[in-house]
Amino acid sequence: MERAIDHKVMEIQKTPEMADAFIRDNDAFIRSSVRHWQNRSSASSHGKQHIGDGEDHYTISLEAFHEALRTYHIDKGSFYSFAAMVIERRLIDHARKEARHLKEIPIDPNVFESGSSSGGENGSGSEDAPQDQAMRTQVLRQLTVEPDDALTLEIEAATELFSTYGFSFFDLADCSPKAQKTKSSCALAVNCILESPVLLQTLQQNGQLPIKSLEKMSGVPRKILERHRKYIIAAVEIVGGDFPHLSQYMRFIREETSR
Repeated sequence: MERAIDHKVMEIQKTPEMADAFIRDNDAFIRSSVRHWQNRSSASSHGKQHIGDGEDHYTISLEAFHEALRTYHIDKGSFYSFAAMVIERRLIDHARKEARHLKEIPIDPNVFESGSSSGGENGSGSEDAPQDQAMRTQVLRQLTVEPDDALTLEIEAATELFSTYGFSFFDLADCSPKAQKTKSSCALAVNCILESPVLLQTLQQNGQLPIKSLEKMSGVPRKILERHRKYIIAAVEIVGGDFPHLSQYMRFIREETSR
Protein backbone atom coordinates (compact mmCIF):
# COMPACT_ATOMS: atom_id res chain seq x y z
CA MET A 1 0.00 0.00 0.00
CA GLU A 2 2.77 2.42 0.94
CA ARG A 3 4.58 1.79 -2.31
CA ALA A 4 1.36 2.51 -4.18
CA ILE A 5 1.10 5.85 -2.40
CA ASP A 6 4.75 6.56 -3.12
CA HIS A 7 4.24 6.00 -6.84
CA LYS A 8 1.06 8.07 -6.74
CA VAL A 9 3.02 10.98 -5.31
CA MET A 10 5.50 10.72 -8.15
CA GLU A 11 2.59 10.90 -10.61
CA ILE A 12 1.11 13.91 -8.82
CA GLN A 13 4.41 15.73 -9.27
CA LYS A 14 3.89 15.37 -13.01
CA THR A 15 0.24 16.45 -12.73
CA PRO A 16 0.13 19.37 -10.25
CA GLU A 17 -3.65 19.79 -10.54
CA MET A 18 -4.02 16.53 -8.60
CA ALA A 19 -2.14 17.94 -5.60
CA ASP A 20 -5.03 19.79 -3.93
CA ALA A 21 -7.24 16.72 -3.82
CA PHE A 22 -4.40 14.59 -2.46
CA ILE A 23 -3.69 17.14 0.27
CA ARG A 24 -7.38 17.24 1.25
CA ASP A 25 -7.46 13.44 1.39
CA ASN A 26 -4.51 13.52 3.79
CA ASP A 27 -5.81 16.22 6.10
CA ALA A 28 -6.18 13.69 8.93
CA PHE A 29 -2.52 12.70 8.53
CA ILE A 30 -1.44 16.35 8.69
CA ARG A 31 -3.46 17.01 11.86
CA SER A 32 -2.17 13.80 13.40
CA SER A 33 1.40 14.96 12.70
CA VAL A 34 0.65 18.25 14.47
CA ARG A 35 -0.75 16.43 17.52
CA HIS A 36 2.25 14.10 17.58
CA TRP A 37 4.65 17.03 17.57
CA GLN A 38 2.68 18.91 20.21
CA ASN A 39 2.65 15.86 22.46
CA ARG A 40 6.45 15.69 22.19
CA SER A 41 6.97 19.43 22.59
CA SER A 42 7.27 20.78 26.10
CA ALA A 43 5.86 24.07 24.83
CA SER A 44 2.62 22.28 23.95
CA SER A 45 2.66 19.30 26.26
CA HIS A 46 -1.10 19.26 26.59
CA GLY A 47 -1.35 17.92 23.03
CA LYS A 48 -4.76 19.27 22.01
CA GLN A 49 -7.06 16.77 20.37
CA HIS A 50 -8.64 19.38 18.07
CA ILE A 51 -6.38 21.20 15.65
CA GLY A 52 -8.05 24.32 14.25
CA ASP A 53 -7.56 25.38 10.64
CA GLY A 54 -6.28 28.79 11.72
CA GLU A 55 -3.63 27.52 14.11
CA ASP A 56 -0.03 28.29 13.23
CA HIS A 57 1.04 24.69 13.72
CA TYR A 58 -1.61 23.46 11.30
CA THR A 59 -0.82 26.09 8.67
CA ILE A 60 2.89 25.34 8.88
CA SER A 61 2.25 21.59 8.68
CA LEU A 62 -0.04 22.04 5.69
CA GLU A 63 2.67 23.97 3.86
CA ALA A 64 5.26 21.40 4.92
CA PHE A 65 3.12 18.56 3.55
CA HIS A 66 2.89 20.42 0.25
CA GLU A 67 6.66 20.86 0.32
CA ALA A 68 7.09 17.13 0.91
CA LEU A 69 4.76 16.42 -1.98
CA ARG A 70 6.90 18.59 -4.28
CA THR A 71 10.31 17.36 -3.16
CA TYR A 72 9.70 13.66 -2.51
CA HIS A 73 11.55 11.04 -4.52
CA ILE A 74 10.86 7.32 -4.54
CA ASP A 75 14.43 6.66 -3.34
CA LYS A 76 13.67 8.44 -0.06
CA GLY A 77 11.55 5.53 1.15
CA SER A 78 7.97 5.83 2.37
CA PHE A 79 6.31 9.12 1.42
CA TYR A 80 4.45 9.34 4.70
CA SER A 81 7.66 8.89 6.69
CA PHE A 82 9.31 11.56 4.57
CA ALA A 83 6.32 13.92 4.94
CA ALA A 84 6.27 13.42 8.72
CA MET A 85 9.97 14.31 8.87
CA VAL A 86 9.48 17.48 6.78
CA ILE A 87 6.50 18.55 8.90
CA GLU A 88 8.41 18.07 12.15
CA ARG A 89 11.43 19.89 10.78
CA ARG A 90 9.33 22.89 9.79
CA LEU A 91 7.57 22.95 13.17
CA ILE A 92 10.95 22.92 14.90
CA ASP A 93 12.14 25.74 12.63
CA HIS A 94 9.06 27.73 13.60
CA ALA A 95 9.59 27.12 17.31
CA ARG A 96 13.21 28.16 16.98
CA LYS A 97 12.28 31.44 15.28
CA GLU A 98 9.64 32.15 17.90
CA ALA A 99 11.98 31.57 20.81
CA ARG A 100 12.90 34.76 22.70
CA HIS A 101 15.50 35.63 25.33
CA LEU A 102 17.12 32.24 25.05
CA LYS A 103 20.45 31.56 26.66
CA GLU A 104 23.02 29.44 24.89
CA ILE A 105 23.57 25.93 26.23
CA PRO A 106 27.29 25.63 27.05
CA ILE A 107 27.99 22.43 25.17
CA ASP A 108 31.71 21.74 24.86
CA PRO A 109 32.93 22.73 21.36
CA ASN A 110 34.72 19.36 21.27
CA VAL A 111 31.36 17.68 20.67
CA PHE A 112 32.20 17.48 16.99
CA GLU A 113 35.98 17.58 17.30
CA SER A 114 36.56 15.02 20.02
CA GLY A 115 40.10 14.17 21.01
CA SER A 116 43.24 16.22 20.71
CA SER A 117 44.74 17.39 17.47
CA SER A 118 47.67 15.04 17.98
CA GLY A 119 47.74 11.30 18.28
CA GLY A 120 46.75 8.46 15.99
CA GLU A 121 43.40 7.37 14.63
CA ASN A 122 43.62 3.75 15.65
CA GLY A 123 44.10 3.84 19.42
CA SER A 124 42.52 1.37 21.75
CA GLY A 125 39.47 3.62 22.15
CA SER A 126 39.64 3.47 25.93
CA GLU A 127 41.06 6.99 26.18
CA ASP A 128 38.12 8.52 24.33
CA ALA A 129 35.37 6.54 26.04
CA PRO A 130 35.11 8.72 29.20
CA GLN A 131 35.09 11.90 27.12
CA ASP A 132 32.47 10.52 24.75
CA GLN A 133 30.30 9.42 27.65
CA ALA A 134 30.68 12.81 29.32
CA MET A 135 29.59 14.51 26.10
CA ARG A 136 26.53 12.30 25.79
CA THR A 137 25.61 12.89 29.43
CA GLN A 138 26.09 16.64 29.07
CA VAL A 139 23.88 16.90 25.98
CA LEU A 140 21.17 14.70 27.49
CA ARG A 141 21.20 16.74 30.68
CA GLN A 142 20.88 20.01 28.78
CA LEU A 143 18.09 18.62 26.62
CA THR A 144 16.19 17.88 29.82
CA VAL A 145 16.94 21.10 31.66
CA GLU A 146 16.57 23.58 28.81
CA PRO A 147 13.91 22.07 26.48
CA ASP A 148 13.02 25.40 24.87
CA ASP A 149 16.54 26.53 24.07
CA ALA A 150 17.33 27.34 20.45
CA LEU A 151 20.32 25.01 20.48
CA THR A 152 18.15 22.20 21.81
CA LEU A 153 15.75 22.71 18.92
CA GLU A 154 18.66 22.61 16.48
CA ILE A 155 19.86 19.35 18.00
CA GLU A 156 16.37 17.89 17.63
CA ALA A 157 16.19 19.02 14.00
CA ALA A 158 19.67 17.64 13.31
CA THR A 159 18.74 14.34 14.94
CA GLU A 160 15.72 14.02 12.65
CA LEU A 161 17.83 14.93 9.63
CA PHE A 162 20.65 12.51 10.47
CA SER A 163 18.12 9.69 10.88
CA THR A 164 17.48 9.85 7.13
CA TYR A 165 21.14 8.90 6.66
CA GLY A 166 20.96 6.04 9.13
CA PHE A 167 22.82 7.47 12.13
CA SER A 168 22.15 9.60 15.18
CA PHE A 169 23.51 12.80 16.70
CA PHE A 170 25.33 10.81 19.36
CA ASP A 171 27.17 8.68 16.79
CA LEU A 172 29.32 11.72 16.03
CA ALA A 173 31.39 11.25 19.16
CA ASP A 174 32.62 7.91 17.86
CA CYS A 175 33.32 8.91 14.26
CA SER A 176 34.78 12.41 14.54
CA PRO A 177 38.37 12.74 13.29
CA LYS A 178 41.02 13.19 15.98
CA ALA A 179 44.37 13.61 14.22
CA GLN A 180 44.93 17.05 12.71
CA LYS A 181 45.77 15.62 9.29
CA THR A 182 42.54 13.63 9.21
CA LYS A 183 40.53 16.65 10.35
CA SER A 184 41.95 18.62 7.43
CA SER A 185 41.09 15.83 5.00
CA CYS A 186 37.51 15.65 6.29
CA ALA A 187 37.16 19.43 6.06
CA LEU A 188 38.40 19.26 2.47
CA ALA A 189 35.77 16.62 1.66
CA VAL A 190 33.01 18.65 3.33
CA ASN A 191 33.90 21.82 1.44
CA CYS A 192 34.15 19.88 -1.82
CA ILE A 193 30.54 18.71 -1.39
CA LEU A 194 29.28 22.16 -0.39
CA GLU A 195 30.90 23.70 -3.45
CA SER A 196 29.53 21.06 -5.82
CA PRO A 197 25.75 21.18 -6.47
CA VAL A 198 25.97 17.75 -8.11
CA LEU A 199 27.66 16.08 -5.14
CA LEU A 200 25.32 17.79 -2.68
CA GLN A 201 22.22 16.75 -4.60
CA THR A 202 23.49 13.18 -4.91
CA LEU A 203 24.12 13.02 -1.16
CA GLN A 204 20.73 14.41 -0.17
CA GLN A 205 18.69 12.48 -2.71
CA ASN A 206 20.33 9.09 -2.19
CA GLY A 207 21.07 9.44 1.51
CA GLN A 208 24.58 8.13 0.94
CA LEU A 209 28.00 9.73 0.66
CA PRO A 210 29.08 9.67 -3.02
CA ILE A 211 32.46 8.23 -2.06
CA LYS A 212 33.77 7.39 -5.54
CA SER A 213 33.02 10.83 -7.01
CA LEU A 214 34.10 12.61 -3.83
CA GLU A 215 37.42 10.77 -3.74
CA LYS A 216 38.10 11.79 -7.33
CA MET A 217 37.09 15.44 -6.90
CA SER A 218 38.61 16.10 -3.47
CA GLY A 219 41.66 13.85 -3.54
CA VAL A 220 40.78 12.57 -0.06
CA PRO A 221 41.60 8.84 0.29
CA ARG A 222 38.65 6.48 0.17
CA LYS A 223 39.64 4.97 3.52
CA ILE A 224 39.19 8.31 5.29
CA LEU A 225 35.88 8.99 3.55
CA GLU A 226 34.50 5.61 4.57
CA ARG A 227 35.76 5.77 8.16
CA HIS A 228 34.41 9.27 8.77
CA ARG A 229 31.32 9.08 6.55
CA LYS A 230 28.90 10.09 9.32
CA TYR A 231 31.01 13.05 10.43
CA ILE A 232 31.35 14.34 6.85
CA ILE A 233 27.61 14.06 6.19
CA ALA A 234 26.77 15.76 9.50
CA ALA A 235 29.22 18.58 8.79
CA VAL A 236 27.78 19.14 5.31
CA GLU A 237 24.23 19.41 6.65
CA ILE A 238 25.16 21.59 9.63
CA VAL A 239 27.55 23.99 7.90
CA GLY A 240 25.40 24.21 4.77
CA GLY A 241 22.05 24.25 6.56
CA ASP A 242 20.08 26.41 8.96
CA PHE A 243 21.96 25.53 12.13
CA PRO A 244 23.55 28.78 13.38
CA HIS A 245 24.28 27.43 16.87
CA LEU A 246 25.56 23.98 15.92
CA SER A 247 27.68 25.44 13.12
CA GLN A 248 29.72 27.25 15.78
CA TYR A 249 31.07 23.85 16.76
CA MET A 250 32.20 23.29 13.17
CA ARG A 251 34.55 26.27 13.13
CA PHE A 252 37.38 24.07 11.92
CA ILE A 253 35.52 23.40 8.67
CA ARG A 254 35.07 27.11 8.02
CA GLU A 255 38.70 27.84 8.86
CA GLU A 256 39.83 25.30 6.30
CA THR A 257 37.61 27.00 3.70
CA SER A 258 39.29 30.37 4.22
CA ARG A 259 42.83 29.05 3.86
